[in-house]
This record gives sequence, structure tokens and C-alpha cells, in this order.
Amino acid sequence: MLDLQSNLLELPGIGPSTAIKLATKNIETVSNLLMFFPIRYKDFSQVSTIQSLQPGDDVSIRGIVQSCISMRTKKRNLTMQRVLIQDNTKSITALFFNQPYICSTLLRGSDYYFSGTVDKFSGSLVFKVAEYAQAQDSDAIHTSTLVPYYSTIDKMSVRYIRTLIQKTLKLVPKTMFTETLPQLIVKKNRLPTLLETIKTLHHPNSKQTLALSRYRLVYEELFQLLLTNVRISKKRKNSLSRTISIEKYRDIFEKTLPFVLTKDQSYVIDELSADMMKTNPMNRLVIGDVGCGKTVVAACSAYAAAKQGFKTIFLVPTSVLAKQHFETLTKIFAAQNIEIGLMTSAEQKTSINSAVTEGVQQSAQILIATHAFFHTKLDYKNVALVIVDEQHKFGTKQRELLLERTKDSKYIPHMISLSATPIPRTLALTLYGSVDCSYIHTMPKIKASVVTKFVEQVNKEKAYVWIYDRIRNNKEQVFVVCPLIEQSDNPTMSVENVFESLKRRFPDLIVDYLHGRLKHKERILHAFKEHAIDILVSTTVIEVGIDIPNATIMMIESAQQFGLAQLHQLRGRVGRAEKKGYCFLFTDENDVSSMDRIKLMEKSSDGFYLAQKDLELRGPGNLIGLQQKGYILHYAKNVLNIQLLEDIRADVEKVLANNPTFTYNSLIAPIETESEDIQYLN
Repeated sequence: MLDLQSNLLELPGIGPSTAIKLATKNIETVSNLLMFFPIRYKDFSQVSTIQSLQPGDDVSIRGIVQSCISMRTKKRNLTMQRVLIQDNTKSITALFFNQPYICSTLLRGSDYYFSGTVDKFSGSLVFKVAEYAQAQDSDAIHTSTLVPYYSTIDKMSVRYIRTLIQKTLKLVPKTMFTETLPQLIVKKNRLPTLLETIKTLHHPNSKQTLALSRYRLVYEELFQLLLTNVRISKKRKNSLSRTISIEKYRDIFEKTLPFVLTKDQSYVIDELSADMMKTNPMNRLVIGDVGCGKTVVAACSAYAAAKQGFKTIFLVPTSVLAKQHFETLTKIFAAQNIEIGLMTSAEQKTSINSAVTEGVQQSAQILIATHAFFHTKLDYKNVALVIVDEQHKFGTKQRELLLERTKDSKYIPHMISLSATPIPRTLALTLYGSVDCSYIHTMPKIKASVVTKFVEQVNKEKAYVWIYDRIRNNKEQVFVVCPLIEQSDNPTMSVENVFESLKRRFPDLIVDYLHGRLKHKERILHAFKEHAIDILVSTTVIEVGIDIPNATIMMIESAQQFGLAQLHQLRGRVGRAEKKGYCFLFTDENDVSSMDRIKLMEKSSDGFYLAQKDLELRGPGNLIGLQQKGYILHYAKNVLNIQLLEDIRADVEKVLANNPTFTYNSLIAPIETESEDIQYLN
């Protein structure tokens, strides 16, 4: 009997080759398949008459197949199938391309639903078919409803994915879908059951039921996040920490720096100094704009801990950023006899003295590590401080594991979290529990300015000519950022589309691409840093910690898809040295509100101001960086608000009050991942 943990090969019709394709999306079990939710829907629930069709309509029609002819077109290797469809108002020719089997599949005289778009061809209206199904099909999952669309799987049609999921739902016994949320929570919030949610997300029968199921996804994500954060917060409140004197070593540390600290940096160090002298563990969030010097502030605390015989774990989200921090701290502490260790998945055993033994990693006074830290079996003792750069890039389970891995029988370490995204204190308290916030507003004088321009479509060609001139004459380099990875209907939305377009446009330049699914990300970034690449097309994987001084131009395609805070972070990747930076914002929308929002980037370089505007215009989901990469929240980011967070946090507190040892394993909240392909509800 099938259950949720059954291997996909146990499903009828699934062979090894299909299983391998599904595994590229981490779909290996029945549960994985059923939790592979659509990324968008098309509303074909209203069937139009053929007589009412107008060019550009995206609709469903119903009619009788009268005839089908397959013919070759003038384009090489392209065939076209012309199907005559008639309803009780009129007839229209439906077009298929490179599907010669359609003429034998569609039965003449039979009744079908067709979904697609209306166009003009040789002066007459035609219907370009996206989906079709027999009208007698009671499920009608491909047409005449809210039709689900899934993230692309190699050489696998979305039609096949829909059918496979529906067949699987019928094969798995209902008893396997046991409720994961407490009944009091389900009843209080009027949530659909787990099984109802899964069925509706894959085949909604109305917008109302779909909205309820989407809300359950949002609720589970936030419940899972807040449950862990509340539990961690309670543990910290009831624990002890070691006292560390920053003041004792502060002067020595500042003399090692090749620059003078800003006023705000000094003030934040004062706050850290006061916190770390206490016997209860510090939990402080240091917030500051890109390039404001948060790392130096954290390094001062790590230096004081090392001088007093304690260790620091410095967690960062990417191996590129880990290496940059490693190089920076190595230079700062070169004369201080402090051992710096580096742990990444690519270089599991690297340290300042080039030793490659686990013993050296274990003995490092300051260990800079990526997610690889959570997979090592090394035992770390005497850790008095943990620094987490871009905390929202680490999932809730990882933060809980971090607490367990670094505590000993009596003490847990102080915690410093760093964020380049300005987070209001109210939001930080709700998300992360008991936390103190420090803000760095002042910027070092050495940072170059960045000119930001919103570029309308009519001027896009001029921008490309200007950029080409800068590359050719000044040997500058360019980032091009897109919101999606894969091929999209909108040619400017995806890395793949834009990469191919730029290669054709600039055949004499070296163009490459980067996104989170690539295994050789470091090799590409190293090549870009060594100037072996002129233009790098990327997703937002480059928004944190990429420091390439010669990259002076940032082009952001479909800028309306990003929040202001994220656009500001991306802008911070250029103008990082003495060279002036340029940021060009392109949009393919004519929506006035979107354009006005993006134009705020031209007016201000203040990340705090832009974050506040983001909060007002789009809500906190985009502000706190809950984007498609890394963080646990995929579904809630577009509907998140303070009241929702507070309501769910109150539910969490109630559940823990009734059962302090309550554990929760969600089936439908997304697995923590570094993938970038979830754009659900966009």
C-alpha cells in the first residue's frame, strides 16, 4: 500500500528515467510530489463563446472538432496543425505547432475544451491552444477551471505533471494525511484540513477555496518559523553566558585598523560592550546599510572573546562571503596571533596557517563558516560568541541547531546578528523574539557614489550602447540581475532568456550567467573577479557579500518584481571602491504606482528611508528579505503583515503553554533550501 514516504518508482507508470527528472526538483517520494505546489494559476473557469473572442484574449472555449490538417511552415523543422472548432455561435481555427499527433488525438465530431490566446493570422482570428481536454472529462484539470502551472521540469510537460499528481492523490489512502497542526488551532483559524489543502492547491474549484488553502500554507510557514523562534527565545532567557570585556581590548583592536571607526560604529560597540558584560546571553541585531562597516563591529567583539580565551563562530550564507570575511579578518589580525579558521562545503579544511586538519578547524579562535557548519561532526567547546551575517538566510531549524551545537553544560554564547536590510524594531521583536536592535547610519568616506537611473523602454537601447562603450573603453564590468532563472513568457524576466539575448547582442564580449542551482558558482564568480567575464547575468544570489571593485554597472531587469530594500542591496554591489557606480532599473510594466515606487531609488541612497517606503507600499514580507532563496518563507512573503505575525505568535504561545514539549513537523511548509525556483503566489 502506498504511503507518503513511498518511493516514486512504486507509482504506476514511473520508470527510472522519469524518476531521475523528478529528482532534479528534489521530488523522490510521494510526499515530495504532492508537496510540489503550483507556482501560478490561469483562470479558465469562464468559457467564452467563439463569437465574442477578441485579439489578445486569454480564455477557454468549448466546441466541436470539425477537421484537422497538419502542414509544414516556411520555417525549417516547424509544422502547424490547423483544427476547425465550432460552437453554437461561430467557428474558429485553432493552431498547434509541432504536434502532428493532434490530428489523430482529437476526434472529429467530439466536444472539447480549449484554453489559450486569441491572435490574428493572415487577417483572420485564430486560437493558439495552450491546453485542451474532452468536455466529458469530469476532472477537467487542464481547462475550464483555475489551471495550475508548475516550475519547469526537464522535458516534462505541465500537462503530464498535473495528471501524475491527480492520479497519485487518488492512490494514497486518506488516512495517510494526518493533521499536523493542533486541532484547537485548525478550529480557531477555520483552516481547511491538510488533505483539503493539498487537493485544492493542485485542482482548485473556486478562487475562494484556493484563497483558504493558500492561507493555510502561509499560516504553517509562519507557525513553524515562530514556534522555533519563541522556543529559542525562551531557552536564551533561562540560560547563562560568559562575561566578555570588550573595553579591555578595544584600543588595541582599533589601532590595528587602517581607518577610523565612524561615530555609529563606536556607539554600537559601546552597546555590545555593555551587553557582553552581563551573565545572561546577549541577542543583538546590528542593522546597517551595505558597506557601513558591520563586519568590523562584529570583529571587535570576536577579538575581545579570543583574547580572553573564548571562541567565536561567524556564520555567513555563502562561501564567497565566507572567503571575503576570512581574508579581511586575516589582514586585521595578522599581528595579533589570533587563529582564523574557514569552513565551507568546497574547502572543508582550510585555516589561516594552511593546515588542512579538522584539529586546526576545531582549535580556531574565530571560525568563519557557511551552512557546512551544520554538517560537520566536529565538537565545538568554549564558544562564547556567535555572529550570524544575514540571519534571514538561515532557516529556523538551522538556528535551533546552532544553539544546540554551541552551548555547553552551563553556558550558551552571546549572539550578534547582522543585517543590511533595515528592520523596524516591532517587526524584529515579532520575528526573532527577545532581541535588541542597533543601527549604523553613518557611512565610511571611502565608499564611492552610485548613480541610479530609471530607464524607460524607449531608452533601453541607448543604455546598452552606453554600457558597451564603458566595457570596451574603460574595461569595466557589468552585473545584470533578473528575478527568475528559467525561460519565461516575459523575455526580460529570466536569467536564461537575458543571457541568450546578450550573447547575441554582444558577440565580441564574454557573457556568462549565475544562479543558485549551479554547482560551480564559485568558479564563475572567481572568473568574474579576475576579469575573465565582461557581463554576468544573475539572479539575486549576488545580493549579499559579493565584492568585485571593477564591477561598476548594475542593470536590473523587471525591477518592479523587487522590493526597494532588495534593489538597494543589489545596487550596493557596485561603487564599492574608488570607481563611481551606475545602477540602471528597467521595467516592462506601465503601471504608474510601480514606476513611481522604483523612481524612489533615483531620489535616495538611504537604505533606511527606502526600507520604510517598502514597508508602507508593499508590507514587511519583502522588507525583511524573505525572498525566494534560502529563507524558510516562500509563500508568506507577499501577504505578510505585523498583525498576522502577532496573531500567529499568540497561537504559538498558547500551544507551548499547554504543551511545552510540543513538536511540529509540517508536511506542506516548504523544506529549507538554497533553491531559487519557488515564486509561489507571484
